[in-house]
Amino acid sequence: MARSVSSTQPVWLIVVRSFLWTLILTSFLCFFWALFVRPTSWYSDSGRFDKMSNALEVPLHALEKQVKNVDAPVMQGTLTSMVLLLSGSTLLAALSVLVLKSLPQVQQPLNSSGTKLKLRVKALLAMDLPPYKLWQWVCGGLNVLDALLVALWLGLMLTWVWAHVAGRLPRIRAAVAAGTNNSSYGEMMLDSVAQSFGWAATPNILLLFYPIPRNTFLHWVFGTDFPGLIKYHRWLGTGTILTVSCHLILYFSLWWHTSTWVSEVFDWSSKGVNNLAGVLAWLCGMSMLISATSFIRRRWYAVFYTFHIVGFVGFMVFAFIHYQGMWTYTYPGFALYLLDATFRIAQRIHVTPADGSSKASDDGSLATLTFRWSHVTHVLPSQIMWINVPSISILHWHPVSVAHVQLDDAHDSEGTGTITVHYKAYGAWTKALVKELQRGKLPLIRANGPFGCAGGNKWGGHQVVVIFAGGIGITPMLGMLRHMAAHARSRKTDPSHDMELPDKVYLVWSARSQAELALLDQELIDIAREDEAWLDIKLHCTSQGTAASRTDEAMALDQIPHLPGADPNSPDDKVMGKSDAPRAASHPGAVRLSDVGYDSKPALCGRSSASAFFLQPRGLVSYHFGNMQLAVAHMLAMFGAFMAGILIYSYSAEMSNTSANGPRTWLVGILLFGATCIMTMGLASFAILPIHIYRYWSDRKQVQKGNGNSTASQSSAVLGSNGSLDRKINQLEAQNNIEVATSRPDLAAVLRQIMAIHSKSQEISVFVAGPEVMYTKAKQICAFINSQSTGKSAPFLSMHRQAYTL
Repeated sequence: MARSVSSTQPVWLIVVRSFLWTLILTSFLCFFWALFVRPTSWYSDSGRFDKMSNALEVPLHALEKQVKNVDAPVMQGTLTSMVLLLSGSTLLAALSVLVLKSLPQVQQPLNSSGTKLKLRVKALLAMDLPPYKLWQWVCGGLNVLDALLVALWLGLMLTWVWAHVAGRLPRIRAAVAAGTNNSSYGEMMLDSVAQSFGWAATPNILLLFYPIPRNTFLHWVFGTDFPGLIKYHRWLGTGTILTVSCHLILYFSLWWHTSTWVSEVFDWSSKGVNNLAGVLAWLCGMSMLISATSFIRRRWYAVFYTFHIVGFVGFMVFAFIHYQGMWTYTYPGFALYLLDATFRIAQRIHVTPADGSSKASDDGSLATLTFRWSHVTHVLPSQIMWINVPSISILHWHPVSVAHVQLDDAHDSEGTGTITVHYKAYGAWTKALVKELQRGKLPLIRANGPFGCAGGNKWGGHQVVVIFAGGIGITPMLGMLRHMAAHARSRKTDPSHDMELPDKVYLVWSARSQAELALLDQELIDIAREDEAWLDIKLHCTSQGTAASRTDEAMALDQIPHLPGADPNSPDDKVMGKSDAPRAASHPGAVRLSDVGYDSKPALCGRSSASAFFLQPRGLVSYHFGNMQLAVAHMLAMFGAFMAGILIYSYSAEMSNTSANGPRTWLVGILLFGATCIMTMGLASFAILPIHIYRYWSDRKQVQKGNGNSTASQSSAVLGSNGSLDRKINQLEAQNNIEVATSRPDLAAVLRQIMAIHSKSQEISVFVAGPEVMYTKAKQICAFINSQSTGKSAPFLSMHRQAYTL
């Protein structure tokens, strides 16, 4: 495919982009500089910095009375400077990214020196570290970038622990020498180490919030999405609980040694640190950690979700009660999370009934939901959405990949249309959804998203793309291929179309039975049959045939110890994605599915118990409405969170100065949490809710006038004109470019063959869509081949996961 990429940039654009990237880099450096320097003596004792911090001290004025000879400020200078450094760098980075996203996007040619350097750095950071299967079992895999981040985290923890202990050591020695402390040297050292782990937990909690938002500036900076960052949230969560556990165990040991365990543990003190609140915060954290394990999360998602929400609120409230100064170290990340929650809550105002083509399979194994959307800037296949069905559960939201996007008007890129998603009946929620559809009901739907594709699309900038798919995992990948095909058509009719497309795309799809191959679009088949086609399709049916020949690479992989619980001799219907039921199709190019387990009639519903208005077609709306709205909302959220802290710390300082008993720590902690939530979300709502309310009433007005489109659309499961499934399979087998193999695909052999064809390419992007075991197998093969190609001029195999676990 000819490549037409515009890479010419005006001088002003180069200058502005360079300046903004400099601001982003500076923000990151300031942020981590503050984290590493804060516990050191230079931060608290350095003359110049100490004077600057004192100048930032927030005083308390106009006290009516003062009963103690103290003058407690609202916020000490060192804390104020910390707040400004962390929140200011976060806000500056977010605003700079939003401005960058608003600038004209110019694609760089893949053969440019800058792109080649970027690919080399990316290949180095993505290199998996041995032993591959051990790291896969422990943490889902570890590459060079992951190892660097873990080393950075360990350095941060050691800095906070060492700096705190080293700072207190001279005072401990002086107290022992003077005999002014009844505790022994060992007891004072144990107290110091225990306290240092408590201090080290504060940056952990701060960092814990940054990967959580489903739409954050970090996605754009690092070219990833929510599933790509959420693993770091899990790692940080584990590290936070380990740090807090060390803090608790060491203090428990000290109190047991001094025979004060009972009195200390159950101390609900109104002064200083509240020990009982700290224990309760740890219990809440442990409940989140245990419920977030893969075993519980995958089997009882509702349990995980409930414990995570309740545990989070309990952890934060009790942590603020335990030590109210923790707010100053954690509020920037907390504010970002609350801002994301505000956007998602506002989006939930909108609700729509499922489209008439929504249905369940006859055997009850799969649910297909189609619903209308409107006023959305861009929706791309393989993006992620969270779906809520109020008739099943008001609280529970389930993630799903966008399978298909159909515009009402193909020429209106921002108009109304439908989104199709597929759910497998796995847990209680999905099984309830299947039953709703089987009873002929079209449930009301709320949606959050779509999220992902930070760079516009997941295939942009890739020269050679290999797609490994198994079973129903093909769904988002077919959507991505349709998107490529649409841009390819636009390139033929409009040579100025500047969307960069891959030179070659290889699709290797393994299905359990021939019936699953009915999902393949006729348009994609026609493209693959063309001379010098950009798409190559290889289909495998694993229900028949013998095992494929094994390459040296495949046999070498067998020498690596297998993962605990993994069967090296498992059939390919597990390795390549076992399909438990026939799949529905709701997109152009698929054949009729009534003969392979689906009812071709649309599941039209009767009247719901909801009001007539909610039964009318009202498209769901976007998460946000532009970068300007995001920028204003970020500024309001940060300002609101900061003012909440000032307000509550003012109350605490006034009570310290005017009350003989001082402030009640439990009340200050609750007020800190509550005020931060209310003021952050409240101020951000001024930039969010008005637009949503306007869209809500605008849609309602259209419905009342009768301008809505009917939800009883015809089922789109009947598409294409190839007749029976057998004839389609025979047609596929008759073409030289597309064959349906009755053997198991050898992933290593396929990749070796593609690497030989594209030996001059810098990178070959491997997209994997399927179950966990399939991704693990493909990742191990890519890591093995990359390790064998080190130092050679062979393309680097970069992995991209398209099917994510809950």
